[in-house]
Amino acid sequence: MKIREIEDFLVEADEKKYLGDRIWTTRLKERIGDLGQREFGYCVATAGFRDKFEIEWLYDVVWYVADEKGRLIKIPLIVESEWDRSIQVLSTILRSC
Repeated sequence: MKIREIEDFLVEADEKKYLGDRIWTTRLKERIGDLGQREFGYCVATAGFRDKFEIEWLYDVVWYVADEKGRLIKIPLIVESEWDRSIQVLSTILRSC
């Protein structure tokens, strides 16, 4: 994954003073989803972007590959993110299969 994309997001979050989990999570999901589509050509599943991505699965963001019949072939990235405002740390679990 391009770490620069995450670094850019953190700068954006600081500059725009994102307050609340919803704004933080929404923007993070969109940035990671865009990266998966743009840089790697993956299908992306995440909530809140019906015009852009597939509906959310169990996790915040899933990059996946399906065959021509829609059968799942590969899941290269799963992201579940949590924002802990008390210590202001982004805790993102990236699971790669």
